[in-house]
Parts: sequence; C-alpha cells; structure tokens
Amino acid sequence: MKPLLFAALFTASILHAADAPKSAEVTYKELKWQDDVYFLNGQPYSGLARDTHKDGKPKGEYPFKEGRLHGLVREWWDNGQLSTETNFENGQRHGLNRYWSKTGQLMKEQVYDHDKSVSEKYYDEKK
Repeated sequence: MKPLLFAALFTASILHAADAPKSAEVTYKELKWQDDVYFLNGQPYSGLARDTHKDGKPKGEYPFKEGRLHGLVREWWDNGQLSTETNFENGQRHGLNRYWSKTGQLMKEQVYDHDKSVSEKYYDEKK
C-alpha cells in the first residue's frame, strides 16, 4: 500500500509542477509601456526583463510582477561596472537604493518609502 501511495503522491507533485506558471524572461525592448504598466503580447508582464549594451554586456535586469517593477533592479555602466541597484515594490521605489560611479566607487545610498525619499547619504569619490 505504501509504494502505491508514494507513487500517487509523486505523480501528483510532478503534474502540479508542470502546471505551475513559468517565470518568463524577455528583453526589456520587447515590453510595451502603457498607463504605468508594462505589457508583453497584450498582457501585464511578470518575470525578468534584461537589457544589454551594444557590445552584449549587461545593461539592466528588471523584475516585473503584474506589469510593474517589483524587486531589485540592477543596471550597469557600459564598462561593466554596476551603476545602480534600485528596489521596487509594485512599481514604486521602496527600500535601499545604491548608485556607483563608472569607476565602481559607491557614490550615494538613498532610502525610499513608497516612492518618497526618506534619507540620502553621499560618499566622496576620492576615497
């Protein structure tokens, strides 16, 4: 009886996993922006969108949930250095955001609360 129960549960879990929605990944340029929502094929997009510089190096990673930025957005300078990390919640900046120079020096940290800046800290590039 136990092997039969195990087989049934295993089969059910496989079928459930196959039926779960997949997290899509597209290029940022494939998305269409309308009324503050990003769409792919006429539907609000959920998943990760990527953008690249002309040489193919990463330019940006943009997580979306139901057509709005949601999660950590990362962008890079054309030399490969990280330029920004911006946290989003339902399309609004929320939480700690960081900004770097082209040389990789942390320039600024800024905290947002639902798209309102609540604190900023600047760093000296000479350090």
